[in-house]
Amino acid sequence: MARRSQIAATVTRLFAAAGDVVRPATVSRSTAASYDPAIGGPGEPTVSITVGSALFDHAARPRFGLVDGLTVSANQEALWLSGCAFAPQPGDRITIDGTTRVIQSTQDLFEIGALFLIVAE
Repeated sequence: MARRSQIAATVTRLFAAAGDVVRPATVSRSTAASYDPAIGGPGEPTVSITVGSALFDHAARPRFGLVDGLTVSANQEALWLSGCAFAPQPGDRITIDGTTRVIQSTQDLFEIGALFLIVAE
C-alpha cells in the first residue's frame, strides 16, 4: 500500500498539472469557548485556519466508486480539496476566490488526509 507521503505527492502533482482551475482555498473552523465568569458568558471562540488547494467538480458525481450516496443539490457545489493541515468537517467554512461557503459533507478519499471530496453551500 502506498504511504501517505506518496499519495499526497501524487495529489499535489495532479493538482499542479491541472493549472489555473485549481484555486487557493482557506478552511476555517470556529470552536465555541467555555464559560468565562469574568464576562458572565462564553469567551471568544477559537478559530482554526488552514490553507489548501481546491478544484471544483462541476460534474458533481463520485469517481471510481469511492463515495457512496453523494448528493449535491442545486444550491451546492462539489469540490476536491488537498493540502490542508486538518481535515475539514461539516460546519467549517471554505473561502475560494473571495466567496465563502459552508461545508455540508466531506469524504476523506484515502482515509489519510491527502484528498477530500466536499459538498459546500
